[in-house]
Amino acid sequence: MDVALPVIPIRILRSLTYLALGLLVESCSPSVKLQPATAQDILREVNQSRGSQAVLVNVWATWCQPCVEEFPLLVKLDRRYDQLQTLFVSADFPEDKSRVVQFLKRQGVTGISFLKDQSDQAFIDGLSPDWSGTLPFTLVFGKESGTVVARWEGKRTQEQMEAAIRLAIQN
Repeated sequence: MDVALPVIPIRILRSLTYLALGLLVESCSPSVKLQPATAQDILREVNQSRGSQAVLVNVWATWCQPCVEEFPLLVKLDRRYDQLQTLFVSADFPEDKSRVVQFLKRQGVTGISFLKDQSDQAFIDGLSPDWSGTLPFTLVFGKESGTVVARWEGKRTQEQMEAAIRLAIQN
């Protein structure tokens, strides 16, 4: 006895295959957790690494073109230096959380990243009173000292970033 199978157009089968593959890749990709944080929360995270790792804090946003341009370099440097912990802090609005998570995933970031959960001025003053609020903003903390060894507003070259990281690892 022959059973007639339904005929499914190839374009629908192809779409279902791509959807299934996309879901499989999504479920297998490492997770990103975006945690709300104040400036004090970020500084507490920095203090927890004192003595074991230098820390680079990068404040960025998906709507900030220089931030987006430098982001792959920061991810690359984070992977290159075992003695470096990088804290990514998004200055995006809370309603843009899903866009931030998708951006982080596309960049290969895993684990915990942060979403600013404080008024702009309170966050700026709490993180670094000398900071004008310009993005991207980066602070680099010494491994042993836990103090700021480098800070900058705007983008930097790989050489400049690596010099700051090496200084922080030795400090």
